[in-house]
Amino acid sequence: RQAYLVWHHPQMGEVTGTAVSDVMADSRMAQRLNDHLLHRSLADAARRRQLGFADDRVALALPPERLQGPQAASRLIDQLSSLGLPPDALIVEVNAAVIDHRAHASVVACLECLRDVGVHVAIDRFGTGAASLIQLRDMPADMVWLDRDLVANLAESTASQHVVRAVVDLA
Repeated sequence: RQAYLVWHHPQMGEVTGTAVSDVMADSRMAQRLNDHLLHRSLADAARRRQLGFADDRVALALPPERLQGPQAASRLIDQLSSLGLPPDALIVEVNAAVIDHRAHASVVACLECLRDVGVHVAIDRFGTGAASLIQLRDMPADMVWLDRDLVANLAESTASQHVVRAVVDLA
């Protein structure tokens, strides 16, 4: 399962994607909203597991600011534990395009700590923007989710097939 934010605005109706991102420009609001979404998503996952969906996992795209060093990993692990969730119930998605070199070492340290206890790590939207093979090499990831544009014409394009095959082999 993936957790997505949809804002039901009284005048604008259902708001998603970029419009929600604009609201998140206020860092205090973003922090509070991210905390709420993280807790709500994990609590929902815990409830599903209690209902018998033992293999159910939740995939959460966390911004790099939430993944700064081992302390961030400890906080996330504590949240899982407080809800009775095993670490493997969580997949942390890191968008390949948003990891910059300044945050890279700290993010990698956090992800390594998470993986060490059994949390799954996915590089999301790999293959576009600033994503590089260096990231693929250095990120402690269990999964690589290729960008849609990279696989859109896979059946018709041998060039796309070669690129995807190369990335999969490297991963």
